[in-house]
Amino acid sequence: GASKRQSCCCNLHNDNMDIERNPQHGQIVREIVEVSTIVERTAARPSFSPLFKYEAGKGLMPTGNRPMRPGFRANDLNIPESIFKAGF
Repeated sequence: GASKRQSCCCNLHNDNMDIERNPQHGQIVREIVEVSTIVERTAARPSFSPLFKYEAGKGLMPTGNRPMRPGFRANDLNIPESIFKAGF
């Protein structure tokens, strides 16, 4: 069977997850992005900053981008701040 993809918005943190139902692996989170509060004028939609992306064989990997929302603390998510440094 073919994979089915859907987006899930987590309004509490202004993040968006791209979820895929894969016939072999079950449910996979493909990407987690932060939705900007600024709307891109040319696209007439908010911009997205990718925080985590799925890589085959590795799972969900950090992109090195740090969330921009005020007051964000990595330890609130029980993850180290080093995840948001390039070259992790």
